Amino acid sequence: MKPREQYSRSQPSRPHSRRNTEDAELAKKVQNIHLQNCNDRASPSSNRPTFITNYVKVGVARKRVYKYSVTFSPDIDSTGLRYKLLCQHDSLIGQIKSFDGLALFTTRRLPEDQMFLDSVVEPHDRIVNLRIRFLESAELSECHQLISIVFKRILKYVDLQRVGRGYYSPELKINIDAHCLSLWPGFNTSLRSYDGGLLW
Repeated sequence: MKPREQYSRSQPSRPHSRRNTEDAELAKKVQNIHLQNCNDRASPSSNRPTFITNYVKVGVARKRVYKYSVTFSPDIDSTGLRYKLLCQHDSLIGQIKSFDGLALFTTRRLPEDQMFLDSVVEPHDRIVNLRIRFLESAELSECHQLISIVFKRILKYVDLQRVGRGYYSPELKINIDAHCLSLWPGFNTSLRSYDGGLLW
C-alpha cells in the first residue's frame, strides 16, 4: 500500500487589522494627555460623592539636585560601610547629601563629572577605590527616589521597623487574642505623582 502523502498548509501571517491600529493610536493619545487643572474635572452635579484617602501631600522646594553613581573597588557589601567611606570626602562632596549605597544625590554639582577617590577601611588601613560618575540633574520634585530615601530615614528615626516594603510600630501593636494575632500600625513608603502633586 502506498503511504499517504501528507501536506502541511502554512497559514499566511495576518496583517494588523485597522481596528488594532486605531486602538493603539487611541491608547497612545490617552497616555499623552496631561491634565493641567484638577478643578476642570469637577462634576457639575450637586450630588458629589465624598472620598477619604490616607495620602499625604508632599511639598518640596524649587531646587535642583544632582545624581551620581558610586562604585567601589574592591566591592563593599555593607551599605553602612559604603556611606562611611564616602563621608571621608565630605570636604569635596559636601555634608548635604543623600546616599543609598548606589546613588548619590547632592544639592551642588561636583567639580568634575567623573572622579576617582581613595578611602581607607579601618583598622586594617585597606585602600578602597571610589568612582563617582555624574548621571543627571533634575528638579527636586522630580526626584522621587531621593524623596523616598529621606522619608525612609525619617521613619527609621522614629523607631519604626521595616517589614517588607512598609515601616511598622511594634510598640503600638494591637493584640487580637481570639486569633492569636497582633496588628502593627505603619506606613507604606510609596511616593507617586498625581494631578494634585506628589502624594505619599
